[in-house]
Amino acid sequence: MAADRSPLGTKKLNVLLVEDSADYASLVVRWLSGESNETEFVTNWTDSLAAALARLEQGAVDLILLDLVLPDSDGLDTFASIRAKASDLPIIILSSGDSEALALQTIQLGAQDYLVKSSCTPELLIRSLCHAVVRHQSTKRQSHAEESSAQARVVGVLGGTGGAGATTVACVLAAELRHHTDETTLLMDLDSNPGLVAFTMGIVPGYTVQDAMELGDHLDRSSWDDIVVRRPGHLDILASSNTMNDGDLNMEALRKVFGYARSSYRWIVMDLGRLSRASQHLLGWANDIILVSAQSIPALHQCKHAIAVFHDLGIERERVRLVLNHTPDADRLSRKAIENLFGIPVDAVLPVAHDDLYSACLKKRLPSVTGDFRVALAAVARRMAGLPAEVPKRSLLSLTSIRDKLRHRGEATKTLAAS
Repeated sequence: MAADRSPLGTKKLNVLLVEDSADYASLVVRWLSGESNETEFVTNWTDSLAAALARLEQGAVDLILLDLVLPDSDGLDTFASIRAKASDLPIIILSSGDSEALALQTIQLGAQDYLVKSSCTPELLIRSLCHAVVRHQSTKRQSHAEESSAQARVVGVLGGTGGAGATTVACVLAAELRHHTDETTLLMDLDSNPGLVAFTMGIVPGYTVQDAMELGDHLDRSSWDDIVVRRPGHLDILASSNTMNDGDLNMEALRKVFGYARSSYRWIVMDLGRLSRASQHLLGWANDIILVSAQSIPALHQCKHAIAVFHDLGIERERVRLVLNHTPDADRLSRKAIENLFGIPVDAVLPVAHDDLYSACLKKRLPSVTGDFRVALAAVARRMAGLPAEVPKRSLLSLTSIRDKLRHRGEATKTLAAS
């Protein structure tokens, strides 16, 4: 990469601006050359596809700002041509107000982001550029790691406050990842207030994570199979003892257990409980972090504190997914307001499901697979796995119902015409 240092600590980013409007290009150049910018942007402007492709041949480009409508190319063809030439560079689309649908298609095809010209500001532009580079580098690192090893993708689930439902989210998410990917999945109880995973999953473990830590380097397939509990659907669970706390976590011993697990599974979901000294250390092992919060003002305050801790730990915001749970009608902010407050998107808003969760608790099982709570987390699991969204069964039934009604109406019309 041409930048002197890696974002977001970069000192220089070389931006290729592909825009046929000289006035708007001048505006972008002025925004990026502001003296107050922490990052130095070197902007190269071209006004056609041919000129952009020629500039890419020269190299020294970190990011592309692309208008899809150019004198010599239009729409998705423009993106496809640039993407084919610069598949290893992040691309941000500059969209007019009436072409957002087209811009969204480019996101599905690999663009990092899009900006609507009429509502773009200097702050939004600069933030989008820096975030796009970080996301792109993170994706490249993850892809390289997945290609070069068989290690698991690790998801850490953390509650912004006590009672946010992080354990339930972790348990359901692990089950949904196992079901939808059909890949080996491990659920680990690493909460400093332990035992909740076993209680939620309705299991009585014979062995725990502490037993695995004692074996350390001597872990093998036989001993591992004795320690984990396998639920229906082939979800493996590594439970914890009811006496574990932060002081019991020998990180070096736990690292050996974790290393063995990473070589044996495709997915690992860690229930980390609330933010603590131990969970802060364990967050560094996660590829993705799910922060679970209620939607009340006090809970969101604690959630904001957790995000600030993530920043201090050097955790990129792109690794964090916010899941809102317990959403009463009163005393709550809108989803958009929360996203603006935290600077990260809300990945899911879980519906109120007290009856379903209470019934599941009494029966020592997970919530119903057809319940709205579990369906919402199934969608999170599919997004994490890069799978397309499922069409809800009720939607399929509705389509079938409409089709049948139209057919019957047509048959009735023919009958009336014949008579």
